[in-house]
Amino acid sequence: TTLVIFIQRQAPGLTASIQLFDKETSCSRNICSPSLPKSYLDKTEGIQLGPQEGSCGTAAFYRSLTVVEDTQTDSRWEKYRDAAAEHGLIACWSQPIISCSGDLLGTVAWYWDHPCRPQSRELELLEVSAHLAGIAIEQKQAEEQLCIAKEQAEASSHAKSEFLANMSHEIRTPLNGILGFTNLLMSLGEEVEVAQRQDFLGTIHSSGQQLLTL
Repeated sequence: TTLVIFIQRQAPGLTASIQLFDKETSCSRNICSPSLPKSYLDKTEGIQLGPQEGSCGTAAFYRSLTVVEDTQTDSRWEKYRDAAAEHGLIACWSQPIISCSGDLLGTVAWYWDHPCRPQSRELELLEVSAHLAGIAIEQKQAEEQLCIAKEQAEASSHAKSEFLANMSHEIRTPLNGILGFTNLLMSLGEEVEVAQRQDFLGTIHSSGQQLLTL
């Protein structure tokens, strides 16, 4: 948002926005367009990559700067011409946002309320703004991935602790049976009747089998 506000202060009649592009759907999503009307954003949400998809869809498709001096006459704006006219968005220049690894992240768009083409300084600022937007987007994505990894690590640690607690309980139960009845046999000795001795040994044996299964 700070970057968009900075861009808009460069000249009167200038409005900026940033879109992200989804790799799976190849469609755009507005993530920062504080000065564009909601009705316009609703009509242009989900723009696809393509040579006739306005300035942003075209810039993303070719991965190069797309300059439209007049949205009302340029064929690339045929689908969105009425929406642009309704809100006085006459010229639109769009620069693709490319990641450090060369992937397409989105686009930066500059809208003007009159027909115009960029001068050298404006081209430079447009390129710089796309670069800064890319840094911000990649940083945000890295933070989200770190957060997901942290949550996964915590869930894994919790699952491990729960598993160990359950296994500890499962192991202690038959182990107590083995130790308990072994102690009884050792302490009572010959006083234990044959039938009772067999019961004790049967419990010890079944507890041992349970431990072996675990």
